[in-house]
Amino acid sequence: MEDLAPTIDAKGAELRLSRSTVDGVGVVAETPTALVAQAALRGYPTTVEEYSLARVLASEYGNGPAMALLCLADAEVNRARAAGRTVVAEVTAGSERYGSQGTPAGGGRRRPNSTRLDPHVRHLRAARLVLGGPARGIALGARRYLSPRAQHALWSRGDASHYSPLVVLDRWVWERRVVREFRDEHGRRMAELGPEGPGPGEEPVFPCGVDPWVQLFFRPGTRERRERYELARRLIASGGGEKPPCEGRGDNLELVLAAAFAAAAAAAVVN
Repeated sequence: MEDLAPTIDAKGAELRLSRSTVDGVGVVAETPTALVAQAALRGYPTTVEEYSLARVLASEYGNGPAMALLCLADAEVNRARAAGRTVVAEVTAGSERYGSQGTPAGGGRRRPNSTRLDPHVRHLRAARLVLGGPARGIALGARRYLSPRAQHALWSRGDASHYSPLVVLDRWVWERRVVREFRDEHGRRMAELGPEGPGPGEEPVFPCGVDPWVQLFFRPGTRERRERYELARRLIASGGGEKPPCEGRGDNLELVLAAAFAAAAAAAVVN
């Protein structure tokens, strides 16, 4: 099967799996089941879980490199598992409808990230490598992620809904609440933060093969929280110029993918 190729970007990677329609609010009209059926008609039978995860990847970082897609997928699975939910329930905020980040999903909940865009084969391959096991854990326990580069660009031009990435970093790591908002002389959104919260907060992790200025991942805090915070702070303050040391097995991505291919091939023989 072509979708068991040893790399995410092998032949056929850019084939689009479905064609959905989006209303004026940003909510996808078709159900997950209907879109999975479209993928099957295109020669890629899949599950709602795999398709939903692939849709997140397409919407959040569609043209990103293979390692970044794997880490995003792993972080999404981590967050869903921690909440005791399926991936589709997590990314649709229980609505069973895809849509843009922040759109209302009923019950006072909003979609935590975007699932607005149709996935391609490369996104499905990445989703399967994580859900199937070979790339599971590659995000080092992360459950959330942020693009400091994109966040900084939006904040710098005065986008009303975005803080600077340094403010986001302080809020996530130290659980500090916004006590006052104001605008600086350039019209940028500023925040005065309260004291450190009582919980463990979160800490940045730096998987090898992912540029942390483009995608910065966060997991529940440990005793390394302050050290990791300082690394991320220097990264952001330098505009991506000062990169922290990477960690994990991303520098051996070829081995991860080769293992996945071997496992898939063995399963195909058994079946």
